[in-house]
Amino acid sequence: IGLDACLSCLGEHWSGSGDMYGLSFRVRKYHSFLSHDWGTPGWKKLCALLLLFNLPPAAVFAILWSPKYFQRIWCGYELATFLRHPEKQKPVMLLPVAQGVMLALNGSVAVGIQMVTFSVTSELDASDAQILGIGSLLVACLVCLPTSCYIGIGLMKEIAELDSQLASFSIKKAQCFCCSHNHLHPETGKHLPCDRTLIYNMLHRWYGHDGEAEEENFEKFDMLVRTTLKSQIIRSADDAKLPFYSNFYLSLGILCPALVEAAREACTRSSFAEVLNVFLSYWFLVVVLVLVFFWLQAQFCVLGSILM
Repeated sequence: IGLDACLSCLGEHWSGSGDMYGLSFRVRKYHSFLSHDWGTPGWKKLCALLLLFNLPPAAVFAILWSPKYFQRIWCGYELATFLRHPEKQKPVMLLPVAQGVMLALNGSVAVGIQMVTFSVTSELDASDAQILGIGSLLVACLVCLPTSCYIGIGLMKEIAELDSQLASFSIKKAQCFCCSHNHLHPETGKHLPCDRTLIYNMLHRWYGHDGEAEEENFEKFDMLVRTTLKSQIIRSADDAKLPFYSNFYLSLGILCPALVEAAREACTRSSFAEVLNVFLSYWFLVVVLVLVFFWLQAQFCVLGSILM
C-alpha cells in the first residue's frame, strides 16, 4: 500500500473500516513495513505515522505500538515473518501511538505561544489583543498542556512495563478476533475460520523440523521474541520515551512565521540597540520559552510516572 493511501482519510484505513484489500498491490520490494494491532484507534496511528514519515528517511520495520500490540496473534505472525530471515532484517523502530498524539498537543501549545506573541506585537486594539493573548494562553495551559502531560505520564509507564511484557511473550497466549467471538462474526453471525490454526501451521513450517513437537516450535519462536527482538525493541524504546528534539523541531517550524516577522521588523530598526531588543523580545524569548516548556514537561512526566 502506498504512503498516500496510508495517510489518507484521517486514519480510517487503520481502524479496519473500508476496503483495505482494494488498496493493496503486488511489489517486488517495500521500503517500510508497518506493524500494528487493530484494537488501537486509527487516528492515533495516523499521528504516529505523521511523526515517522517526517523523520530522516530510513527503511525500517516500524511497530505502531500500544500495550495491546504483543497480545494480538496477528501481530505475533508479523513478528514471525520479520524474524524468519535474520540476514534480511531491517532496523526495528518502536513508535508508540501515544507519542504522535503527544506531539500534536505540543504543537498546539506552540501555536498558543505564537498567538500570545502575535497579540503582544500586533497592531490590534488593546481589548482584542488581550482576548486573543489570554484566550490562547488559557487553551494552551489549561487544555493542551495537561492533556499532553497526562499522555506523557501514561507513555512512560507503558514503556516501563514493555520489558516484562516482552520477557513473558507467548504466542499461545495471544488473542485473536475469531476465537474471542467463538468463530462467529459478531454482526453477521457467519462462521469465521480459525486464524490461530493458520498461524500455528505457518510457525511450524517456518520454525519447526520433522519430528519436533508443536510446543517446541512455539517455544523456539517465543525465545526469539524474548531475546533477539527484545534487545532491539528496548533500544528503540529508549528513544521513544519523550522525544525532546522532535518536540523542539515541530514547535520551531510552527513558530517560524513569527520569527521571520521579527527578523523583518529588526531590519527596519536603525540602531543596534533596537535590533538587539527585537531579537531578545522575539527570537530569544520565544525559543527559550519553548525549550523550558518541553524540559519541564519531560521532568513532570518522569516524576508523574514514578509517583502514580
